[in-house]
Amino acid sequence: LKQVFYNKSNICEANIHLYMLAEHNSLSSIPISLNQETEAKNTSFFKIEKWQIARCNKSKPQKFINDLMQVLYTNEYMATHSLTGAKSSTSRDKAVKPAMNQNEVQEIIGITKQLFPNTDDVSIRRMIGQKLNNCTKKPNLSKTLNSQDIK
Repeated sequence: LKQVFYNKSNICEANIHLYMLAEHNSLSSIPISLNQETEAKNTSFFKIEKWQIARCNKSKPQKFINDLMQVLYTNEYMATHSLTGAKSSTSRDKAVKPAMNQNEVQEIIGITKQLFPNTDDVSIRRMIGQKLNNCTKKPNLSKTLNSQDIK
């Protein structure tokens, strides 16, 4: 019943398909691991659309990634997430931010490499991390304004 695919997204889709078969057709004899079940429930079909790419500056990889992430995510999301979810060595006192969905990170890397073939994964990941850090550092305008500033 399960086919073997070499593309990671196809494997995920096959697992989701099996999960859906078991759920909707009462095929309880199909064994589904907890990991596959969790993966099926937490996986959203993330696809970067052409109109989203069209809104981005394509002069340099960093500008493209900044614009693309601005189109894809809210500032609040970017300010509260990290690339890996790992604790920073420079900010030991701060709480660990949850990691971005790694499937989404891979999509961003893939589309960036299509437009900028000479840019490597490590550089793209660094640029994504920089964008997340910049959003964390930006003050919230509504909190910085006080009553004297509003006239």
